[in-house]
Amino acid sequence: MQPRAAADDPREDFMAGSVAALALRQNLPDAAVLVVCGLHHARGLVARLGPLLAEGAAPPAPLRRLTRREGHVLWHLSEQSSAEVLGEPAFIQAAYERSRGSARPRR
Repeated sequence: MQPRAAADDPREDFMAGSVAALALRQNLPDAAVLVVCGLHHARGLVARLGPLLAEGAAPPAPLRRLTRREGHVLWHLSEQSSAEVLGEPAFIQAAYERSRGSARPRR
Protein backbone atom coordinates (compact mmCIF):
# COMPACT_ATOMS: atom_id res chain seq x y z
CA MET A 1 0.00 0.00 0.00
CA GLN A 2 1.23 3.49 -0.79
CA PRO A 3 2.05 5.86 2.06
CA ARG A 4 -0.56 8.50 2.87
CA ALA A 5 -0.21 11.84 1.15
CA ALA A 6 -1.15 15.26 2.52
CA ALA A 7 -4.13 15.39 0.15
CA ASP A 8 -5.64 12.15 1.52
CA ASP A 9 -7.27 13.75 4.59
CA PRO A 10 -9.19 16.50 2.76
CA ARG A 11 -10.09 14.01 0.02
CA GLU A 12 -11.55 11.55 2.56
CA ASP A 13 -13.32 14.38 4.42
CA PHE A 14 -15.02 15.37 1.17
CA MET A 15 -15.96 11.78 0.32
CA ALA A 16 -17.35 11.14 3.81
CA GLY A 17 -19.34 14.38 3.78
CA SER A 18 -20.79 13.54 0.37
CA VAL A 19 -21.75 10.01 1.40
CA ALA A 20 -23.23 11.15 4.73
CA ALA A 21 -25.27 13.90 3.06
CA LEU A 22 -26.62 11.40 0.53
CA ALA A 23 -27.38 8.80 3.21
CA LEU A 24 -29.20 11.32 5.40
CA ARG A 25 -31.40 12.41 2.46
CA GLN A 26 -32.77 8.89 1.99
CA ASN A 27 -36.38 8.72 3.14
CA LEU A 28 -36.87 4.96 2.93
CA PRO A 29 -36.28 2.95 6.12
CA ASP A 30 -34.16 0.27 4.40
CA ALA A 31 -32.41 2.57 1.93
CA ALA A 32 -28.73 1.87 1.34
CA VAL A 33 -25.94 3.82 -0.31
CA LEU A 34 -23.30 1.99 -2.31
CA VAL A 35 -19.86 3.58 -1.97
CA VAL A 36 -17.14 2.73 -4.46
CA CYS A 37 -13.71 3.99 -3.47
CA GLY A 38 -10.10 3.00 -3.65
CA LEU A 39 -8.83 0.66 -0.95
CA HIS A 40 -6.30 3.33 -0.01
CA HIS A 41 -9.18 5.50 1.27
CA ALA A 42 -11.53 2.81 2.64
CA ARG A 43 -10.39 2.84 6.29
CA GLY A 44 -10.27 6.64 6.47
CA LEU A 45 -13.70 6.92 4.88
CA VAL A 46 -15.27 4.42 7.30
CA ALA A 47 -13.66 6.18 10.28
CA ARG A 48 -15.04 9.54 9.14
CA LEU A 49 -18.54 8.22 8.35
CA GLY A 50 -19.16 6.85 11.86
CA PRO A 51 -19.39 10.22 13.61
CA LEU A 52 -21.24 11.84 10.69
CA LEU A 53 -23.97 9.18 10.71
CA ALA A 54 -24.23 8.68 14.49
CA GLU A 55 -27.61 9.19 16.11
CA GLY A 56 -28.06 12.87 16.96
CA ALA A 57 -24.98 14.01 15.03
CA ALA A 58 -25.03 17.47 13.49
CA PRO A 59 -25.62 17.42 9.72
CA PRO A 60 -22.44 17.45 7.65
CA ALA A 61 -21.02 20.84 6.78
CA PRO A 62 -21.87 22.12 3.30
CA LEU A 63 -19.50 20.59 0.80
CA ARG A 64 -17.14 22.47 -1.43
CA ARG A 65 -15.08 20.98 -4.18
CA LEU A 66 -11.33 20.97 -3.80
CA THR A 67 -10.83 21.91 -7.44
CA ARG A 68 -13.01 23.65 -9.95
CA ARG A 69 -13.14 22.34 -13.47
CA GLU A 70 -14.25 24.62 -16.26
CA GLY A 71 -15.10 23.87 -19.85
CA HIS A 72 -16.33 20.28 -19.41
CA VAL A 73 -19.51 19.15 -21.12
CA LEU A 74 -21.51 16.02 -20.36
CA TRP A 75 -22.96 14.27 -23.41
CA HIS A 76 -25.42 11.40 -23.31
CA LEU A 77 -25.24 8.48 -25.70
CA SER A 78 -28.22 7.87 -27.92
CA GLU A 79 -29.68 4.37 -27.90
CA GLN A 80 -28.37 3.85 -31.42
CA SER A 81 -24.80 4.70 -30.33
CA SER A 82 -24.72 2.71 -27.11
CA ALA A 83 -24.40 -0.69 -28.82
CA GLU A 84 -21.44 0.60 -30.83
CA VAL A 85 -19.67 2.13 -27.82
CA LEU A 86 -20.50 -0.46 -25.15
CA GLY A 87 -20.05 -3.63 -27.21
CA GLU A 88 -16.27 -3.78 -27.14
CA PRO A 89 -15.74 -3.47 -23.35
CA ALA A 90 -17.90 -6.57 -22.86
CA PHE A 91 -15.71 -8.50 -25.33
CA ILE A 92 -12.55 -7.32 -23.57
CA GLN A 93 -13.98 -8.28 -20.16
CA ALA A 94 -14.91 -11.74 -21.44
CA ALA A 95 -11.42 -12.24 -22.91
CA TYR A 96 -9.89 -11.17 -19.59
CA GLU A 97 -12.07 -13.60 -17.63
CA ARG A 98 -11.15 -16.43 -20.02
CA SER A 99 -7.45 -15.62 -19.58
CA ARG A 100 -7.89 -15.87 -15.79
CA GLY A 101 -9.57 -19.22 -16.18
CA SER A 102 -12.78 -18.02 -14.49
CA ALA A 103 -14.96 -18.12 -17.58
CA ARG A 104 -15.89 -20.96 -19.89
CA PRO A 105 -13.91 -21.13 -23.13
CA ARG A 106 -15.56 -19.70 -26.23
CA ARG A 107 -17.05 -22.23 -28.61
